[in-house]
Amino acid sequence: MSYRWSAIRQKGYYIPSSQLTDKMWHLEPSEVMSVYYKIQKVGIPIAQWPVRIKTGIRLRKYASEIVTTSQEGTEWVGIIKGRDIQKYFHKQPSMWLPRNVMPAISNSDNKYRIIFSKMNAKTGFVLAEPHIYGDETTYILELVDYDEEVLYYFLGILNSEFFDWCFRKFYAGGGIESEVKLYALKQFPIPKIDTNRILAGNVIEIVRSIYENGSLGYIKDVDNLTVELYALGDKS
Repeated sequence: MSYRWSAIRQKGYYIPSSQLTDKMWHLEPSEVMSVYYKIQKVGIPIAQWPVRIKTGIRLRKYASEIVTTSQEGTEWVGIIKGRDIQKYFHKQPSMWLPRNVMPAISNSDNKYRIIFSKMNAKTGFVLAEPHIYGDETTYILELVDYDEEVLYYFLGILNSEFFDWCFRKFYAGGGIESEVKLYALKQFPIPKIDTNRILAGNVIEIVRSIYENGSLGYIKDVDNLTVELYALGDKS
């Protein structure tokens, strides 16, 4: 047993008792926890933004209406699966449903939304056009107060390497590996746009450019801007 204690003394680290709460706690060294405390201080939880997040369409209810050949026009809704989603973009829908068989969609206001997979080794969030929805292997994020700038802002932060690392490190513990748990995602803090309008505006413009040009050439810029938004270079 002595060799184990020796290893702990050499590689272990102290954790303040205040870090061990009855809600959530992390066994991480102080330099890692400083990142956690910083993002908690700078951002507000997604749950406090004017958004609603729901599970995608449960297709079994509409099995007899599913069409697997590509359809065009406003009368059809394309369905994507979680496995079709990568960062920013998704594969073409593999299934189509008549819009009028789903009242909740039939009465929708034709606005863009964010769709992301429930299970993914690497998180990926996409901007979905009004005629695209996700199946039950996805979550759908919609804005209560619709603003495309907010959608672009969210997409930039949520698709960043910084978000992926922080979410996996601090918010995704327990459960099934690679699962994006909704309650955990809602706790992730995102800085208000008005807190740093210049940096946030740059994120929005780059993400807008990604979609206009169909290119991921500037995603590293978004990664860098996200780190700046969380003020990780600030010593305070």
